[in-house]
Amino acid sequence: MRFWESTIFNMFNKFANLIILNFLWILFSLPIITIGASTTAAYYTALKLVEDEGNSVVIMFLHSFKTNFKQASILGIVFTFISIILGVDIYLCINKLELNNGFTITILILLIFISFIFVIQMLYLWPLLSRFNNSNKQTIINAFFISVKNYKSTIKIITQNIALIFSAVIFMAFIPQIGIIFYIFGSSLIFYFNSIILRPILDELSNNK
Repeated sequence: MRFWESTIFNMFNKFANLIILNFLWILFSLPIITIGASTTAAYYTALKLVEDEGNSVVIMFLHSFKTNFKQASILGIVFTFISIILGVDIYLCINKLELNNGFTITILILLIFISFIFVIQMLYLWPLLSRFNNSNKQTIINAFFISVKNYKSTIKIITQNIALIFSAVIFMAFIPQIGIIFYIFGSSLIFYFNSIILRPILDELSNNK
């Protein structure tokens, strides 16, 4: 097989894997209480795909889902509950309370700050869970400190995710012919591109153990 043929084959193979990964993540997240385990499995698989490692996407996903099911599901339920509380509180502050009130503004700023820290936690929590065996408490602590230590990477991931989500909304709303790409690949694009940045960080952590 010629080089360019091999390159094209690998490219389409990766596209197919990302489509399968998106389908698996959606399917295994449907019960809601399993979204933590599903996201952990998605990151485990995406981290492997970045370096073309592992077997089939299905096998890798199911392996991680089964291995981390209990711990990831518990964390998933807890953090889903927290996200709902934060979302409702921010909504009430903006829509139900007077924003010209100093106390309300202070509470709103505090809620936004907590939500920002919460989002940063999510960026590292599931990849760490997919790679290392630690207690829930230690995983949460590690996610926070690693996100701060690698703040440049954290900013890149946040910027990247915002760009992907913004592009998806714009294209699906105004150029559906291109927007269909985001329907097909869905969240797997976020998992994959985040993993490109996360992989060296996790590898360094593994080497330091």
